[in-house]
Amino acid sequence: MSIMFQSWRLKVREAEEAAKHGRLDEAARLLLDGNLREFLPGQRLAGRVASEICLRSRRAACEGNYGRAWSQYDLAQQLVGEGDVLQTTRRELIETAEAQTTRLLEQNKPAAALEIVVAMLRRSAASSRLRETEEVARRLQSAASLANRGRFSDAAGQLSTAKRLWPELAMLDELECEYQDRSEQAQGLLEQLNLAMTDAKWTEVARIADELLMLAPEHTVARDAQRRAARQTAMANQIQTANRRRIEANSTCGSRVSCLDRTELWRPNLTAEVAADDGREHAGEKPPAEPIARRNGNQVTRTQKQSTGGFLVWVDAVGGFLACTADEVTIGQAIAGNSVDIGVQADISRLHAKIRRSGEGYVLEALNPVWVQGRTVAGCTLLDDGDELRLGDSVRLRFRRPHALSASARLEMLSGHRFAPRVDSVLLMAESCVLGPAKNSHVVCRAWTSDVVLYRQDERLFCRAMESIEIDGRLCDGRSPIESNSRIVGSDFSLSLEALA
Repeated sequence: MSIMFQSWRLKVREAEEAAKHGRLDEAARLLLDGNLREFLPGQRLAGRVASEICLRSRRAACEGNYGRAWSQYDLAQQLVGEGDVLQTTRRELIETAEAQTTRLLEQNKPAAALEIVVAMLRRSAASSRLRETEEVARRLQSAASLANRGRFSDAAGQLSTAKRLWPELAMLDELECEYQDRSEQAQGLLEQLNLAMTDAKWTEVARIADELLMLAPEHTVARDAQRRAARQTAMANQIQTANRRRIEANSTCGSRVSCLDRTELWRPNLTAEVAADDGREHAGEKPPAEPIARRNGNQVTRTQKQSTGGFLVWVDAVGGFLACTADEVTIGQAIAGNSVDIGVQADISRLHAKIRRSGEGYVLEALNPVWVQGRTVAGCTLLDDGDELRLGDSVRLRFRRPHALSASARLEMLSGHRFAPRVDSVLLMAESCVLGPAKNSHVVCRAWTSDVVLYRQDERLFCRAMESIEIDGRLCDGRSPIESNSRIVGSDFSLSLEALA
């Protein structure tokens, strides 16, 4: 019995020595491992050690180290359980957190305030004040993010919500004034930027974009303008260098230069082409049909009367496309005076077939001999993605519904015939048309890095992209209404629309 008495007494004394020298974690471990709290001296020592540990927990909270504060709290709780000391400590931790988060918000440091609130939430120790603090801090973070992207009106909306939650926070008024000033400056710079880009003053564009990025570091329009200015400047430098080298080379070639100076630039003889076509026509041979537009000559030549339910899309380095927006389109022979939506330069009837969009599907109505997937069509038939259509003896088309989320479709020419106007394919445009690098795009543009969507809304045509784009010389933030003759330019693409007469 005396041996057992001596054993626990020695352990209590060892724990006392550890506590006396400030080794509270060691003292707590000895008290917990040896079950010394079963004895009265051990209970008293556990109470003193728990009080010291709670004091250390409060100090850690004052230093902003809530991870350590709660770990010390847990250790004290293991020693003495939920008593008055622990309840007082918990209350003081909450009060300290409230004071610190308020101070951090006044300094406009919402991220640091949120870190403390999250630490308290994990321990279910968040008061109503801390929950309000969390909401205000998140609003401040959102406002800062929106302002950095140049969306100052949205940022002001976030601040208004924060003011309703916490009207006594004075810094909100200061921040609101700051965002208002930045918004006015940014608006002026954006107008200057658009003018400079329209005039192709790339040095000026770079300077204005830099100033705009000082106000809104993540402003997408300014970033894209900055990149475009850098590319244009580099290109101009390359051209300048090439010209300088050419001049230097020419200066050594004396007489050869004078000969080159007298050389005229070759231009196509359009009059001769027309005369040649007339000669073929007199000989009984049909001249090839003209494309709807000769863009290099800035003139438009129509080969047939075209219906007005659509427009042309000319995608640089990709091709040309006829976009038909009507729910029902007609297909027929492309001859003068024949009014059809889709003209084909082939021996088919003037009005050979109709395609009608019905809900999410397409119905083909055969007005003259038509085959779908080798089967004769008598009347109407529903078209499926990938169906091959044959009109008359030789015209073969492919019907495609490439995009699962769009009701738009595409007609591709499989035989050696041409559409009139001369385009690569015909787009049966429902609400939207996707141009991009993916195989399921309505217009596949392999060199592009992202999609561009043309869509109809409230009887208007819009364009949407993942980046800022230039529309008719004006820079837009990824979405803008467009006209049927608009020019659209992005970082790695460009396209033009042309209205049908």
